[in-house]
Amino acid sequence: MDLSTGGDLDAIRKEIINEIDVPLGTVPIYQAGLSKKAVVDMTSDDMFNTVRKHAKDGVDFVTIHAGVNLNSLERPKKEQ
Repeated sequence: MDLSTGGDLDAIRKEIINEIDVPLGTVPIYQAGLSKKAVVDMTSDDMFNTVRKHAKDGVDFVTIHAGVNLNSLERPKKEQ
């Protein structure tokens, strides 16, 4: 699992992929967050584009951090 949070993340990821022969996972939010001043400024496109980038680079799996709160659980009930 690559948990790199600094440096040239693209180069680090590619080097790891080239050096190992086991499945590699990443946490794309770490890289997506670096593209903005604050993580809360990220858009869904920022996150999805970073996941696509990691997949295109050849990672085997990703960890997605997603939040669920009471509001998100109640919304489907209200929309019925």
